[in-house]
Amino acid sequence: MLRSGYFQRLTRGVRHRKFTQMKTIQFLLIAVAATFLSACGTLEKKSVLINSGDSKEKVLSIMGPPGDRQFRGKDEAWQYGQTGAGFGYHDFRIIWFYDGRVTGITSYKDYTPASNSRS
Repeated sequence: MLRSGYFQRLTRGVRHRKFTQMKTIQFLLIAVAATFLSACGTLEKKSVLINSGDSKEKVLSIMGPPGDRQFRGKDEAWQYGQTGAGFGYHDFRIIWFYDGRVTGITSYKDYTPASNSRS
């Protein structure tokens, strides 16, 4: 009897640890999936917060650093892009500045599936 009680207590601890590990892994997988799904459309959600006359600093705080930047004189364009890996969804925003202030936003979306460059 003594041995079976000891064995039950020992296996109960192992089962509890496995259950806890499984719950932790399950929670992490759900968190990662939620993060990836919430990333869809973030350019659209963020760019709605930008208005004509906003400063570069405000745009940086909302959108983060641009993926690309061009300028000529006091005109400047910051480009942001988001592609949906494997889903064929591509979202782009260009924020236009003149003398450090927002003058407009150009947006376009493309739903073309990713292409294979092999010929």
